[in-house]
Amino acid sequence: MKLTVDRITEGIAVCEREDESFIRIRLDLLPDGTKEGSILLEENGSYTLDTETEADRRAKLFAMQNALFDEDADTDDDAVFDPSDDDPDLYGWDE
Repeated sequence: MKLTVDRITEGIAVCEREDESFIRIRLDLLPDGTKEGSILLEENGSYTLDTETEADRRAKLFAMQNALFDEDADTDDDAVFDPSDDDPDLYGWDE
C-alpha cells in the first residue's frame, strides 16, 4: 500500500492512503529521511521510502506550476523545473 505523508506533528506522521483516508504512524517506525510529502510503501508492517514516485510527483507538480505561472510569459528554459537538481534550497524543499 502507498501512503503519502501529509504532515508530521509531535513525532506522529499523518499519512494519506490511496483511498484518501488517513492513518497516524509514529515517526520512529518510519525510515530515516521521512518528511512531509514523502511517499511510503507499506508491506507487512514495514515501511520504505518510494523516492522514485516522490520525484515523479514533484516533477509533475512543478510542471503544472510552471505552466500556470508562465502561461503569459516568454519561455525561459532556465526557469523550468529540473528534478535532477539536487539543491533542495533552490525549490524550498526541506531535506
